[in-house]
Amino acid sequence: MRWVLAFILLLFPLCARADFSQQALSQIAQYSSAPVKIIEINASYRGFDVKRDVKILSSKVDFSSGRAWFLVEDGRTRWVSVKFLVQRRVAVAKRLILRGDRITPDKLTTKLIWVSPREASRMLSFSDAVNKVAVRNIETGSVIKSSFVKRPLYVKRGELVKFLLISGGVRIEGVAKAMRNAFLGDIVELRNLSSGRIFTGEVVGEGRVVVR
Repeated sequence: MRWVLAFILLLFPLCARADFSQQALSQIAQYSSAPVKIIEINASYRGFDVKRDVKILSSKVDFSSGRAWFLVEDGRTRWVSVKFLVQRRVAVAKRLILRGDRITPDKLTTKLIWVSPREASRMLSFSDAVNKVAVRNIETGSVIKSSFVKRPLYVKRGELVKFLLISGGVRIEGVAKAMRNAFLGDIVELRNLSSGRIFTGEVVGEGRVVVR
């Protein structure tokens, strides 16, 4: 029984150890909520075996650039640099979207891709792309990037908007003039048409504001 236990204790550390690529991937993954994969490994000198068990002494991960550096020990100490990609589900144009068009759900599909973190930060998800306005023509099959779109104006300066005043159990509807352009969720100043009084409310839709 004792020799079986001793054998298990000797075997366990070997089973628990991981090669460099596994350890590096595990450390990089801590910086991402999405899957990560390594596409390039470069050691400070030749002969480094990524499948060999090594000890990582220190590390630095620059997630935005898709690069990481590890100081490892495998009989000698060396620096190993890594390039990696992240997996993202991005919005893709299902058909041609013309400049000035509102992007509605029927104009989009999604695709799962591997991309650098820097590029991923410029790409929009389905929900982020919906209801944006195209600032350029977007070809069929193109990934929707933040530079391709802008937020639509829901309230325009000088136009008349409908407001709903909610105070306790009181609800009053009216019309007022917007003092500036505003997007969905913005707080905008309105001018009362009869009294000239200025008040504020939250933009909740096109030409609609709620005052609380």
